[in-house]
Amino acid sequence: MSYNHEPDAYRKVMKRSKWNEDFSSNEMDPYFVRDPLCRINGDWDPTTLRISGTDHVVKERKAIEDMQTFSGLKIEDRWDEGLADDQPEHIQKIADCLPIGKHRNLIHIQRPGQMNIYHIDETYGGGFWDYLGDDKNDRLVRFFIMLDDWKPGQIMMFGSHHSIRWRKGDVMYFRWQDIPHGTANFGHTDRPLLLVTGETTPAMEAMLADPTIKEFNLAK
Repeated sequence: MSYNHEPDAYRKVMKRSKWNEDFSSNEMDPYFVRDPLCRINGDWDPTTLRISGTDHVVKERKAIEDMQTFSGLKIEDRWDEGLADDQPEHIQKIADCLPIGKHRNLIHIQRPGQMNIYHIDETYGGGFWDYLGDDKNDRLVRFFIMLDDWKPGQIMMFGSHHSIRWRKGDVMYFRWQDIPHGTANFGHTDRPLLLVTGETTPAMEAMLADPTIKEFNLAK
């Protein structure tokens, strides 16, 4: 079987995207992608991460599952995922450096050979932000916090922007509601990150409007 077209689920979700799908340049409008937005300095050890169970909330959203599995890839082939609550305390504190409101933190460890197919997310409440109602699309923000330095073979793509050579503590911001994205690990070492989704605040909006790459220190 050959695959030479975008999944119907992908095209359906992309119809509501604010991005113009311009793949001609690696430079993205900072409204959609900031890489990095800021950095968090700390001495956490990524080898202490552990996945005691899996969450994979994507199973609750059929459109996302369809985008990930159309070629035969299983949801579990994307990465190993778990709640940050199951991690050492210093890992749990990393997200607290960001000026955001109620947030949900997930650990993603992408092993060699795993791949997250290019997709776009739905803005969901999942019983966590349902109180926002229809405002979820504008009130929620998402970040990837890199928990280890980049290694060869690890790559991310946000819209037309390719991300490599990140540093431990780099915080990537992207409009997950508008920007298609995907990740792959064709290297030899695990790629861990902390995925943080939370409610925006005036302080966060000010940071997004400021081109300066701010730095935060993880409290000991």
